[in-house]
Amino acid sequence: MDDPKTRQESMSLQQTVSKGRSQAIQWLGLDKKPSGRVLTYLSDKGYDRDTARMIINELKQDDYINDELLARQVVKRRTGRRAESRSALVHRMARLGLDASAIDTAITSAQSDYDAATALIEARFRQSIDLVRAGERNALFKRIFMFLQRRGFGRELTLRVMADIGLEIDKFV
Repeated sequence: MDDPKTRQESMSLQQTVSKGRSQAIQWLGLDKKPSGRVLTYLSDKGYDRDTARMIINELKQDDYINDELLARQVVKRRTGRRAESRSALVHRMARLGLDASAIDTAITSAQSDYDAATALIEARFRQSIDLVRAGERNALFKRIFMFLQRRGFGRELTLRVMADIGLEIDKFV
C-alpha cells in the first residue's frame, strides 16, 4: 500500500512545481531567456535548486526555454564587426546563463578564430589601413593589435592575421 505521507509529499511537490512553472511562464512572457536566468529567478522566489531544475526541465520540454536556439543566435550575431574569439563567445554565453551543452553545440558552428579576426579587421579597419599615412601606421597597428586582444584573440593568432593581411608588425611589437 502507498504510504499516505509519501503520497502527500508527492502531491505537495507537484503543486510546488506547478506553481513555480506558472510563475516562470508569467515572468518569461514572450521573451526567450536562458535557463540560468530562469534558475536565478526561481531561486530568488524561494524555490530550492532541485525543484527549480524540475521546473526548468518542464519548461524546456514545452519549449518555453531553448538554450540551444539562444546560443546559436549569440554565435550568429558575433561575426563581422562584432566578432569575438571562440573563448570569448563561450564566456559571453556562460555569463548569459546558457546551458553548457547548448554552448558546446553552438560553438562548433562559430567561425575559426583566424577567420573571425580577419573578418573583424576587414570590417572595422580596412578603410583606416588604406588611408593611414606612413607616420601614423605604428599607432594604427598598435590600436588594431590591442583591439583584437580585447576581443579575446591570442597574441600569436593576432600577429599571424595581421601579417597575412599585409600589416607590418615588426615595428611595434
